[in-house]
This record gives sequence, C-alpha cells and structure tokens, in this order.
Amino acid sequence: MRPNVPHSSIARAASPPTRVILARHGETRFNLQHRMQGLCDSPLTAAGEASAEKLGLGLRDAGLAIDAAFSADTGRHRRTAQLVLRAFSGVSGTETAALRECDFGGFEGMMLSDAVAELTRIAPGWNPGPLPGDAHFDMLDLLERIAGATVREEYPVEPPSSAAERAHALLEDIHRQHGGSTSLAISSGITVLALLRRLQITAPGLERGMQNCAHLVLVRREHGWQLEDGASPHCARDMHNVRQNG
Repeated sequence: MRPNVPHSSIARAASPPTRVILARHGETRFNLQHRMQGLCDSPLTAAGEASAEKLGLGLRDAGLAIDAAFSADTGRHRRTAQLVLRAFSGVSGTETAALRECDFGGFEGMMLSDAVAELTRIAPGWNPGPLPGDAHFDMLDLLERIAGATVREEYPVEPPSSAAERAHALLEDIHRQHGGSTSLAISSGITVLALLRRLQITAPGLERGMQNCAHLVLVRREHGWQLEDGASPHCARDMHNVRQNG
C-alpha cells in the first residue's frame, strides 16, 4: 500500500537546492604589487583575463548551468563576471555593493606591511597580533584589529565581519528570489573568507586565502549554507602571496 504522504512534502523533497558559485575576481595589477585593494580598483592583468575565461569554460564543462549572476560593482569584478559569462549564453550580470571587498579606508593602495607600520606609528600601544609569516597569523583577525583602531575616523576601515554580513544577506536574497537555481557570485578575497567564517565553513588551505579566480560551490540546506564541492584544486595560495588583498 502506498504511504499517505502529503503532496507538499513530496514537492519539498523533489525541489533542487539553491547553489551559489562563489568566486574571487581575476588577478589585477594591484594584486601583483601586493597592495591593499578594497574600494580602490585596478584592471585585470592579461593573466587575470585569461583565468576568468578559463573559469567560465571550466564551470560549463563541469555541467554547471548558471541561471543568474552577481558581481561587486567595481571594475575588476565586473570584468571577471563578463569573461566568465562568455561561456553561458543568455545570462547577464547584476552588480551589487554587497559583494564589494572590505573598504580599507585610509590604507587603500598601501602594502599591508606599510599599513601595519603606519598604524603602529600613529597609534602608540596598538597591537597588530601575529603578522604574515607567524605560525598563528590570521588575515581576518589582523584586519579586524586595524579596523578597531579607529585612528582615521574620516576614512575608517570596514571590519571583515561587516563585509561578511552584507554578503550573507545577499546569499539569503538569492535563495529567496532564485530558489532552486544556480547563481554565480564574483567577490574578493577578504570578503569571501569573512563570509565563510560567518557560515562556519572550513576547507583545507582556506586559512591561507584564495587564488584569483578560485571558486567554491555553496548549497543551501535546511540548516543553512554548506560547502558542496570543497575548495577547488587551486583555491589555496601560499604564504608568499598572502598580502594580495582585494
């Protein structure tokens, strides 16, 4: 005898989950120079453009169909989305401030080491905590400490936790408006890492950051967002490049 299962329960069980392909933008000139790149912008390098196109082709060849696309509203993110979407006909991108990189305030365009040195000079007693190269270095923690110093009130630094909240709000909007579909979201390194920490998602190598055009697939389950595929093979980067923010 067929069990008496409510039709609504069958429909929920058959509904596909919402997926978001979360990727970092292609390599930029500031990335090559190891400069802090938040709201400031620099164009993609030739390698950055090539890797963005390769990402699109790789996603398509893996059988991932993109139904909607979102990117931060700055040039490097816009261009990355355009190049990725060349592999998907009929999909146009939507720009949103929710996917922007952290605003590095008065330290935009600086080397991270120079920003730490400057903050140490103008804020006596400030403790940066572990620095790049230290065994317990944590980029998000360092940026939270920089933001918490509040020594440049006319142009403050946005804490990574704030970037995580706006990115998470976008994920929830995507789930509400595009439930059961697969969306592309192009953001930046610190914002992605902060969002994953907000979601309590970990993967091997993520503590060292993401390469340009690395991607993760997030899936919306009953209890929230989870990592579906794990880190892509080229997700982690070595400590030599850990200063490539943005």
